Amino acid sequence: MNKNNERCSPVRNSARCSPISSGGCATRLLSRILAAVDAWASRPWYARAWFTWPLGWQAASVVLVAIALYATWVAPPLPASVVATGNAGGVIWRALIEPLMGYVVGLVVLMGIACAVFGAALNYLFLERTASR
Repeated sequence: MNKNNERCSPVRNSARCSPISSGGCATRLLSRILAAVDAWASRPWYARAWFTWPLGWQAASVVLVAIALYATWVAPPLPASVVATGNAGGVIWRALIEPLMGYVVGLVVLMGIACAVFGAALNYLFLERTASR
């Protein structure tokens, strides 16, 4: 809120929101931007990119990934019941779902084309016609 307890209008034609007035929209926008930048910079270490983590946590995560990879490499074979269930799932996929995938992909492509045509029609009706008046 500014001096007159009014919200700033997005339109810049009023005197209360001119960028050169003291205490106007520009200074409040700048303070909100600086607050957002400060909040972004003060995030905890685990919410940042991995390369900015402390070195100890980076080393711990690398060790954890290495242990997980080693465990999957030397893991014992799956029980026969799990293998049979997986094979049954593969048979159902190949027999029932895979033959219909071409039709599903075709329908999705057709729907995408219909959306593009509908968007172009709306663009023509509402944006280009009003711009030509």
